[in-house]
Order: sequence, then C-alpha cells, then structure tokens
Amino acid sequence: MSTFERRVSELLRGYGEGLEMTTQDVNRLEQELEQKKGRDEAARKHRRTRVLQAAVAACALIGVALGAVAVRSKPDPTPQPASPGPVTLEQLEGIWRVDGSPWLWRFTADGHLVQSEKPDLLTRAVPRDAPVARPAQGGFIMSDPAFPGCDARWTATISAEGHMQATEPAETKACPGEDGIASPASSWDLTRLSPASPAGRASTSTFTPIAPVEVTIENQDAYLGGTWLLRGTGTLLTLVQNKYPQDVHLFQYALQDLGTNAAPRTGTARARLNGQVLFWPPDGTGSCTVEYESVISRGRTLEAKLAAGSCDRFGGVNDTWVRLN
Repeated sequence: MSTFERRVSELLRGYGEGLEMTTQDVNRLEQELEQKKGRDEAARKHRRTRVLQAAVAACALIGVALGAVAVRSKPDPTPQPASPGPVTLEQLEGIWRVDGSPWLWRFTADGHLVQSEKPDLLTRAVPRDAPVARPAQGGFIMSDPAFPGCDARWTATISAEGHMQATEPAETKACPGEDGIASPASSWDLTRLSPASPAGRASTSTFTPIAPVEVTIENQDAYLGGTWLLRGTGTLLTLVQNKYPQDVHLFQYALQDLGTNAAPRTGTARARLNGQVLFWPPDGTGSCTVEYESVISRGRTLEAKLAAGSCDRFGGVNDTWVRLN
C-alpha cells in the first residue's frame, strides 16, 4: 500500500469513528479502494497496450510504404550489351585499305581474300589458294587452303561509316602460318573504299606531298603508276606500266566502282609532250577516249582537268585522284 493510500485509509478510519462506522464498513471501503486501484491499473495497461499496438502497426505501414517507394524508385537494371553478331560476306565484300599503309585487301562475294600493295587488285585473278572467310559469331572464321584444319577465328566489327576493326588470333605451333613461326595476335584497322563508304570518301594519302609538277611523257613513269581513288567516290583507278619494251611508254589501266555491277573498264594510257593524258579503250570496243587537258601531281594527289573535246569522262570536269599505293 502506498503512502497516499495509507493516508486515505487513516482518514477514513478517523472520519468513520465520528460517523458511527463499523470496522466492517471501513474494511469494505478499503476493499473498494483496492478494487478501484486495480481497475485503474488495468485500464492504464490496456491503454498502453493499444498505444503500443498502434505504434507497431504504424511502423509496419511505414515500412511497407517505404518498401513500395524503394521498389518503385529502384533504377532499372543496366542492360547488358548484346554480343557482336557475325560479320557477313556482304559486309566484307569490296576493297579495303589498311589504314596508314599502301596495303589493300579485297574480299570477293564468296569470301576469298586477296591482299596487295601493288596496283593490281582490279584485274588480278583470285589465287586458288587464297584464304576464304565465313561468318562466325563476333566476326568471321578465316580458312587457309594451304593449312587444312587451321581455321582462325577473327573478332571483327564494321561501323556504319565504313571502318573495320579486326583482330587475327595468335598462331600456334600446330598452325604457325606461312613462315612456320608462331606469331602473336595482330589487330587491323581498315577503311572500305569501294563500294564507297563515308570514311572511304574522306580518305587521304599517306605519300609525301611535293610541289606541283605537270605530268608529261618525260616524267609519267614517276607520277602516274599506282592505285588511285577518285575523291568523294568509290571509283578506283589502277595504272601499271607496260611490260613490253615496244610499248614502254604505255600504261595499262583499269577503272571500277565495286558499288556497281559493272565490270572494270580497261585500256591503255599515256601522257603527251604537251601535258595531255589520254585513256584509250581496248581496240575494237568502239568506246570513247578520255582526255585530260592537264594533270598536276602533288605527290599525294593528281589534279586532272578534262579537255573540252573529251569524248568520255571518269568523273567530272575537274577530278582529284588520291594516291593509295
């Protein structure tokens, strides 16, 4: 019994003595006081329990709400990049330039690869033992008939601009390549020239520039031979000096844009003393001659002006040919 309760009991007894209350009356009052105390305590406990339950419920609701917000606000998972697909034969077909070098690669429609640093890719026959590519996931597989069973899986990608990045796998002792020595992996950066691509149209030459020189028959050997790209197009021109002594001043030429289905135009070419440069079609074809009034060499380029009376043309009135090899 607390001090307060004891004091109340004493007061009740003292008051009861003056009111003619019996001991039983006082005891009954004390019992009623105790019962009220118990009821009050139970009510307080009940209230505390309800408050606690409400708090728990509120916390649970807050937790659910926060969880829902977290789920809604959680960023979408970062999509994983798709693995590169195969490089198709259609994507490979054409003439590619190894960036920064005179080497050109030509992939035929059936995947054969011919490589050259000479002006012969438009007319050169495909060797029987030329490597052949076939599409594979992430690039292509290169098979070399000279080494059966030594298929090489290249990783390669081709951009919409016409750039190809290709990595040749490392050679092994079992498949060491032509020199018989196993070599590490090699990577290549190439630009498609023909059919034309945005990157190919913007190609520049790696040759050393020189002061402008007019091309004549006296210096044509130094300036005309090579593989040339008509700037801004996919048209290639190859000029090879004639092998035969009686025609030493003649060049054999071939002209083709692989973006068309036309076969290469071929014939002979030479410069004159007055600086004109002529391109004759093969005898008996009935085609016209292309005549440039003048051709200026700058080492990296040939700047050619079409003659007013030219029967045919390769490009426009003023053509710029970019030297590739």
